[in-house]
Amino acid sequence: MNSTITSRLKEEISKKIPNELFTIKDFINIGSYDTIKRLLIRLENDGEIIRVIDGIYTIPKYSKLTNEVVNITYHDLALKIADNFSWKIVPTGLHALNILGISLQVPITYEYLSTGPYRSYFYNDKEIKFKNTRSSDISNLSYTSALVISSIRTLGKNNINEEIISKLQETLTDKEKETLIEETKKTTSWIYEVIKEVANND
Repeated sequence: MNSTITSRLKEEISKKIPNELFTIKDFINIGSYDTIKRLLIRLENDGEIIRVIDGIYTIPKYSKLTNEVVNITYHDLALKIADNFSWKIVPTGLHALNILGISLQVPITYEYLSTGPYRSYFYNDKEIKFKNTRSSDISNLSYTSALVISSIRTLGKNNINEEIISKLQETLTDKEKETLIEETKKTTSWIYEVIKEVANND
């Protein structure tokens, strides 16, 4: 029985591309949680996959230039952690500004608002931090709308200028602007005023 499960697991993993993240839960249609966990640990020990953090694995991707393992991005790892626990998340702080191209500064800590509990994970000596929120700014919005609100709030009312408005206008598609203006009507009034400026780029 285990040999059949092992074969099926290897077949499913072979369909993954290098640096695509997967967890035990991605394969529980094949076998029990404990069985898949044990087999993934065995595949890791055999060098067929690598463990990124506890419970999350990937097929290693190697650089063509250096032949060294290419690191997983912190954002991809955060998204997979959230997916594994069915959390909804949105980047906050400097990380949110970085994703939208407002800041080029690389965050020291990758912070997210989350519908899950407070949690911290470390990867390559940097912290991925999830902060619980019940705010409608994350639970009732699309990812892009929540990200824009998070970025505007991070900057603060007194730091919003024409350069910021223009950058957001350039980054967002017309469809995203349309969705943004509709979804955020109940957000903080000064933030919505900024959003109206971003959406009105005629």
